[in-house]
This record gives sequence, structure tokens and C-alpha cells, in this order.
Amino acid sequence: MKFDKTVKKMKYFGIRYYCNICDSWVNHMKPDGGKEEFFEQAKVIGGGYRDHVICPVCGNKDRTRFMDLCIQKYTPIYEQKLAILHFAPESGIRDKIKKNPRCKYISGDILKGRADRIVDIENICFKNASFDWIICNYVLQYVDDEQAIREMKRVLKPNGKMILSVPIGIGLDQTMIFPSGKHIGQSVYKRFYGRDVKERLEKLSGMKVKRISYKNSGRNKYGLLEGDTIFLLED
Repeated sequence: MKFDKTVKKMKYFGIRYYCNICDSWVNHMKPDGGKEEFFEQAKVIGGGYRDHVICPVCGNKDRTRFMDLCIQKYTPIYEQKLAILHFAPESGIRDKIKKNPRCKYISGDILKGRADRIVDIENICFKNASFDWIICNYVLQYVDDEQAIREMKRVLKPNGKMILSVPIGIGLDQTMIFPSGKHIGQSVYKRFYGRDVKERLEKLSGMKVKRISYKNSGRNKYGLLEGDTIFLLED
């Protein structure tokens, strides 16, 4: 595995982009995504086909690179002794957290084989006040977000925090709710978040919500997505 990554680093070496997940300078990032009419109509950040997304060395995407940078800047997750619950884990984030020997890390997913444990975010199988941090990216749009946030708060320790992200349609004034689910691409959405997403998270969680968005002010060496947004929730 390590040898394979070394070969890829040599094959794709360049100075155009830097992947902060695998510490690689590369000459390009691979494209990703398809064309969905809903994404175009709702002006979804990162929706549809886009260039410069996937690192050719490690396979991690622009959103994972941005999350990693936010974890580094705004949290002590990579350094301190903490208990962390990570839903639908991205391999790049998971592997970096596991390098912290003082961290008690558990990943969870509703499907078998995708994480350490099978965990239903709407009915979390852990005791109250179990975790210092919860990471949850691109999950809440598929579930009952009110119930999921209630459950995540339940298993957070006092002064515990969450760092999460969801798809956002900047063309939507309000979050759209689909009671019977809506097929968009290959997924079934229970809602699609609009420009009211921060206020919705504040209302559902009762926590302070900090919005962290990427704005390209120059070279964009990480190949990040303009407007990509992370939310930090704390009491």
C-alpha cells in the first residue's frame, strides 16, 4: 500500500495542487460528479460535474481536504486526548485521527462494513455523555435531522462539540422538506438545505453555530470548492 502511494506520488508529481490529506504535490486533480437538473436549479454548492476534485494519489475529494483543514485550524482532534464519534467516515479524516494515540475514536455508519460499528444516527447505541466531539458530513439530508441532532447532543459530553456539513442550495431561500423522500441522482433525500441552514441548525440544536466557508482569494493550491461550508456547533 505504501509502495503504491509512493509510485503514484512520482507519477502525478507537479506543483499545481497540494493534497493535505496524503501530503502530495500533484499536477492535477481528477473531475467528479454528474449533471442533475435539481442541483442546477437550486444552485447547489459543488452540485453536478466539477473539475479538480479527486486527489490522484489518495482518492480523497475537495470536501474532505477542506474538512481536514478546518479540523486542523478549529479543533484539537488530531492532538489531544479525546473521545470522538465519526459518522459515515471519510478515509482521509479517519486515518489522520487514528494517528493520534490518545484519541478514543469510533466510526459509525448505518450500513455494515463501512465503519467500526453499525450506528443509526437517529437512535445512537451509546450512553449519554460519551463523546467530546462528533463529526458528521453529508448525512443529515438523508435522515430525520431533528431526531439525529437530538441523539448527537445526548451522547456529547458537557461542553462537547460537533463539526458537520450538509449540501446547500444557495438558490433556495428555505430548506426544502420531502416527506416521502426525493430521488436526486442515486440518492433519496429527506430534505435539501437552503440559505436558512445555519438558523435551522441553531434551532434544532440549541447550540451556537459558527459557519466556516471557503473563499478563493488566489491560487487555491488545495483545489477547494468555492463556497464549501463547515459548521461548528458548541454550547
